[in-house]
Amino acid sequence: MLPSISCSLALAGAAYAALTVPLERRATSRPASAERFQAMASSLRVKYGAKGSKAKRQSEGGISNTIALSDLSLDSSYSAQLEIGTPPQTFSVIMDTGSSDLWLAGPDCTSCEMETYDTTASSTFVTSDAPVRISYGSGQARGTIAADKVTMGGFSIAQQTMAVVHSLTEGLKVNNVSGLMGLGFTSIATTKSTPFWLTLVQQGAWAQPVMGFYMTRWLNQPNAQAVEFGGLFTMGGTNTSIYTGDVDFITLPAGTQGGFWNIPVVSVGLLGQEIKPSTDGSTVMGAIDTGTTLIGAPPAFVSRFYTLIEGAQPGTGSWDGFYLYPCATQVNLTLNFGSRTWSVSNDDFALMQVTDEGESSLCAGGLFDIDTGGNGAPDWIVGATFLKNVYSVFRSSPPSVGFATLANPGDPTGAEVRGTSGAARAMRSGSALALAAAVLLALCA
Repeated sequence: MLPSISCSLALAGAAYAALTVPLERRATSRPASAERFQAMASSLRVKYGAKGSKAKRQSEGGISNTIALSDLSLDSSYSAQLEIGTPPQTFSVIMDTGSSDLWLAGPDCTSCEMETYDTTASSTFVTSDAPVRISYGSGQARGTIAADKVTMGGFSIAQQTMAVVHSLTEGLKVNNVSGLMGLGFTSIATTKSTPFWLTLVQQGAWAQPVMGFYMTRWLNQPNAQAVEFGGLFTMGGTNTSIYTGDVDFITLPAGTQGGFWNIPVVSVGLLGQEIKPSTDGSTVMGAIDTGTTLIGAPPAFVSRFYTLIEGAQPGTGSWDGFYLYPCATQVNLTLNFGSRTWSVSNDDFALMQVTDEGESSLCAGGLFDIDTGGNGAPDWIVGATFLKNVYSVFRSSPPSVGFATLANPGDPTGAEVRGTSGAARAMRSGSALALAAAVLLALCA
């Protein structure tokens, strides 16, 4: 057993209010391709235990603070910075509500091509020497279970359990990204330890037991530069300057709480029509996952969905599992999880143009097929293709996921937010507040 986790605050000079820091994004060094989207789909299938996968997942007194995320590989994932060890070392990690472990590339990772965590330089590092392995469709990470002081957004945990990776295969290497921060619940943690965010909640460190995400869109933006504003991540509150109206919360159904952020998928709309996710009236569950760009659904539903789009056809070869449809078609996808219906921009649904045939050109759709095989796994996986269109909130008590309307949905890259906050400014409860320094992330895929 590792030492028990204790939490302390390291946010000096802050009042009980939300602080918002602008995010950055670096454009991918690789163009959009069938292989890249297929790798995303493959990793997602393994992550949720899809049938046919050969690899398996191994198993009021607080403060709120908003920190920077970066958009990797044209919206495929979003990351933020954390500090680890004593003295602190700073790294970028993917923020993933679809898993619950923290892992970082360690000093012995000779196959890693990114910044690595020097455990020997930290006086607070503790190792258990217990081996750990995490496998994905695109690669595998191996290492040992350890613990050290971890700080993110001014919040610290003295001894956070994590995996220190010593072997990382090619498919998992992302330039300047050194690991992953899981934001799910304890039961799906490979290390069986309490996740960083949940410990902060349990210790009363946050003003509210919630996390909020605002994600920008750079997919299909022709003028994207190497470094771009990527969005905002708030711990312990929400950023009311980013959304309007109330947050519509959907409580995680009894029996599904404590693992993934699962909520019912009630209905789906396209081309002005509504279709039910199940043909027998059974409840269909969807995991809200910030760690992926795609929307995955059972093959039978995906087939029904694309049948309603004239000219749509199953993808083959590198596009197996995806569907192609006429780029000129405005699909107008909508999702309903309970009381409200939310729209997905056609710019998000069209992953990329696959054929160049003028008005008959085909695009790959953002909804692909995934068969998770049951056993407690969600039926649907709802990623950034949807989440870029809403302000999303994850609440621990009662366990629930909420969505709110973006204040400026016509500003997908966050130009207005950048204009009001600036590269080295922040917002406190929606109004501008100068910070000592901005958080600037340097990420590329």
